[in-house]
Amino acid sequence: LKRAYDFSRHAVTPSWLDILEQLDHEYDIRAERYKVVQMIGDEFHIHHGLEKFLETFRKIQRDWEQMPDSFRNLVLASIEDPTRARGLHILSGIGPLLRDFRIAVSRVLCGWEGCSLQELDFAFDQLGALSDSIPRLLHSLEALAALPPALQEAIRALPLNRQQLLSASAHAGLRETWQESPSVAAWLPEDREEALEKLAESTEALHQRSANAVRESVRQRFCDRLNIAEQLATNLNEEERVIRKNYRKGCKELEHEFGKSMRYRSIRDLASDETGFVLRDMKPIWLMSPLSVSDTLPLLADHFDAVVFDEASQITLEDAVPALFRAGRAVIVGDEMQLPPTSFFANRRVEDDEFELEEGGEKVHYDLNSSSLLNHAARNIPSVMLGWHYRSRSESLISFSNHAFYGGRLLTVPEEELPRDDVEGIVVNDPKQGADYASALLQRPVSFHRISCGVYEKRRNTAEAEYIAELVRKLLKEPSRPSIGVVAFSEAQQSEIDRAFRRLAESDADFAERLDTELERHDDGEFAGLLIRNLENIQGDERDIIILSVCYGPDPHGRVRMNFGPINMAGGEKRLNVAFSRAKKFMALVSSLDYTQITNDHNDGAGCLKRYIQYAEACSTGNQTAAHRVLQGLSGTATPSEAAPGIDDVLTAQIVEFITGMGYSVDLNVGQSDFVVDIAVRAANDVQYRLGIIVDNQRWYQTGTTETQILERELLKPRLLEAFGWQVQVILARDWYECQDDCIRVLKNRLSHEDQNEDEQPKIG
Repeated sequence: LKRAYDFSRHAVTPSWLDILEQLDHEYDIRAERYKVVQMIGDEFHIHHGLEKFLETFRKIQRDWEQMPDSFRNLVLASIEDPTRARGLHILSGIGPLLRDFRIAVSRVLCGWEGCSLQELDFAFDQLGALSDSIPRLLHSLEALAALPPALQEAIRALPLNRQQLLSASAHAGLRETWQESPSVAAWLPEDREEALEKLAESTEALHQRSANAVRESVRQRFCDRLNIAEQLATNLNEEERVIRKNYRKGCKELEHEFGKSMRYRSIRDLASDETGFVLRDMKPIWLMSPLSVSDTLPLLADHFDAVVFDEASQITLEDAVPALFRAGRAVIVGDEMQLPPTSFFANRRVEDDEFELEEGGEKVHYDLNSSSLLNHAARNIPSVMLGWHYRSRSESLISFSNHAFYGGRLLTVPEEELPRDDVEGIVVNDPKQGADYASALLQRPVSFHRISCGVYEKRRNTAEAEYIAELVRKLLKEPSRPSIGVVAFSEAQQSEIDRAFRRLAESDADFAERLDTELERHDDGEFAGLLIRNLENIQGDERDIIILSVCYGPDPHGRVRMNFGPINMAGGEKRLNVAFSRAKKFMALVSSLDYTQITNDHNDGAGCLKRYIQYAEACSTGNQTAAHRVLQGLSGTATPSEAAPGIDDVLTAQIVEFITGMGYSVDLNVGQSDFVVDIAVRAANDVQYRLGIIVDNQRWYQTGTTETQILERELLKPRLLEAFGWQVQVILARDWYECQDDCIRVLKNRLSHEDQNEDEQPKIG
C-alpha cells in the first residue's frame, strides 16, 4: 500500500483503513459506471465505446443543423412514421437510433418531447460537463426510482425545493387527516384548556375516591365477617365456618383484653391465632421498624400481603430478612447515595471518633463500607428511579447533587429568578458580621460565606461557630420566620456551635427567648424547630435554611492539612450528599477554606467537597458560567441551555421572533435538568422571568404516550411550574399553525398583564 499510494498528498496522514475504504468505494463507483456504460451500449447497440458514440451523435447534430428546413421536416416525419421516408434510404439507420434514444431519455427526463434537437444537444453537453457527478446522479436517480410515481413526478416537475415539498406534503396530509376526523379538526385551544381543568378536578377526585374505596372495602370486609360470626354454622360453607370460628373466639378475647387495666398480653401473642386473624382485618396496615417486626410479630410467612421498606439504605440485610419472610411481596425504597446502615457496639478507633454518635443512650457507628438491603435489592431485582425532586424551591440547591450523584437524571423545577452577575462575594473578617450578612443570605439560594479569620484547632473552628450564631440571631427576627438547620461536619464542631449559641444567649435576653421558642417550634403539628446536627444525624430532616459549617481550615500556624475526617474515608461523599440536599429555600456554606486550598481531590470525598465549595462560590457571586462548568465536570453532560443553545424548530423560532419584536428578551431551554422552560421571557431590569412558554417540540413528545406520561406532560409540569411561581403559557404547533392570531393575542395579554403588575408594585425611592 505504501508503494502504490502517495500518503504525502494529505496534510494529516490517513490510516490504512481509511485508504482501503476509499479505494473500495472507488472500485464500487467504477463498477457502477461500467454497468451503466454496458446498459447504454445494450440500449443503443453501441459496440465501439460510449465516447465514440457521443462524438458520432454530435457529428450528426452538426450535419443536421446544416440541412435545409424541408429536409429536416421530412426526416422528423420519417422518425414518427418510417414508411413516409421516401428516397431517404441513406438515413435508414438514424430513425431507429433516435427512436431508441428518445425512449431512453424519456426514462430520465421529464417534458422533453417538445424540445428541439439543438436543445437536447445543449442539455447533453451540460451533462457531459458534469460527467464526474454522474455516479452521484445515478445514485440519486436510483433512490428516486424507489419512490411512488406521484412523488417522482412532483420532485421532477414542481418548482419547489426539498423543504417546500415537505411542507406541502405535510399540509396535504394534515388536511386529509382532518377530513377523516372532523372532531379533531374542530378542536380549539379553549377546548384543551377546558379538558385540562376537568382532568385536574377528576384526578383530585379520583385520588380521594380511591382512598375512600380502599377504606370502605376494609370496613365492609370487617362488617361482613362480623355478620358471618353471628350466623348459624349450618347455613355456612366450609370457608365461612372457619371465619365464624376465628371471629367468634378472636373478638371475645380482644374484648376481654381491651377491658384490662394491667397484665396485658404481648403484641406477638395478640397477633397470633384467632386474635391475629381479627386484628389484621381491623388494622390491615402496620407501621414498624425491622427490629420491631422481629420482636413483636409471629413468625408466619403469610402474615401480610406486602412489606414496604422506606430508607432502605439504612437497613442491613440481616435486619430486613425477618420482615421479608412475613409477606409475599416487597417494595424497597431508598437512595444508594445516602448514609448506610448504623452498627451498634462497633469497635471504636481513636482516629475515627467522628464516626460515632449517640442515639437513645447507645453508641452508634456508621460503617460506610457496609452493605444495605438497598444495595442487594438494586443488584438483584428490577428497579425504577423516582426522578422528580420537590423539596428544593430553587433549582441551584439540588443541581450539584443531581449532577454529582445522580448523573443529572433528577427532574428539577427551573428557577423563575433571573441569575444575577453583579453580586459581591461574602468575605467575613469578624464573626460579628453575621448580622450584616443575614440579608445577603436571604437574597441568594446558595451563598458562600468565606471566613478569612477562621482557624481550625482541636477539631473545632470557633470563628465559624460564632459567625453562625450571629447569623441565626438576625434570622430569628425575620417576619417570615423561616425554619433553620445548622449542620456541622463533625460532632466536635456541632458542640462548638451549640456553645456559641449558649454564650450569645447569655448576653442577649431577647435572643435567648427567641432561641428557646425556636427550639420548641411546631408547624401544623410537626416539629420544625432549630436543628444543630452533624453529618451523621441530619439525614431525613429538612429546613427552609440550611447553614453548613465546613470547620476545616488553616491551623494556628497557617497550614491547611488535608485531614477531613470521615469525608476522607470510603463513601465520604455520601455524607456530603445528605447535607447538600437538606435545604428547601436557602443553603449557606460557611467555610474557612477556599476550594483552591484542597489539593487531595483524588479522594472522592475531598474532591466532592472541593467542587461544592467552588460551585457555591460561583452561585453566590452570580457566576453562572463557572457554576455550569462545575456541573458539567461532575456528570459529563452540559445543562440543556448549553447543550442546545440555538433554536432547533420552526415553532420556537417564530414565537421568539414575535416576542423579540415586542421589545422583550428571551432565554431558551431554561433549566438544569431535562425539565426545562422552552422560552423564558424577560425585560430589561427584570429580576425574574415574566412568562415561561412551553411548546410541543421534540422534547415534549419524548415524555412518552402512556396515560400517566401524557398526564405528566400536559398537566403536572405546567401546574408544577405555576406552584413554583412561574407564569406559564403552553403553545402547541397546531394552534400556532391554525390560529396564530389567537395565540399572539394571548401572548400580548399575558405580557401586558405582567407589565401592569410591575407598574402596580410600590416604588422605593
